[in-house]
Amino acid sequence: MTKDEIIKLAKEEHNVSLNPKDKLVDLKAHLHSLESSSPKEEVVEKKSNKDPVASRSEHGKVVEWSPMHREEYWEFIHDAKSLTAEEKKQLGL
Repeated sequence: MTKDEIIKLAKEEHNVSLNPKDKLVDLKAHLHSLESSSPKEEVVEKKSNKDPVASRSEHGKVVEWSPMHREEYWEFIHDAKSLTAEEKKQLGL
């Protein structure tokens, strides 16, 4: 990359104006530090408003979902397709 490209990139992406009189190595280092310090976008999982179909315990037992189940101890199953035939039969689905 040339100095002009680095300066343009820093201005567009990070809204920072770099000194064009600096050396190319210094500009690259400054751009790298800007990229590493910029906040990353976090992917937010969408939670459905629908209640889970079932809950799986820490030990693998699948039971009907209850609002008393806490996320620390239970894995919530929102889709009956992810259950095995035996688990569906056990739950009456």
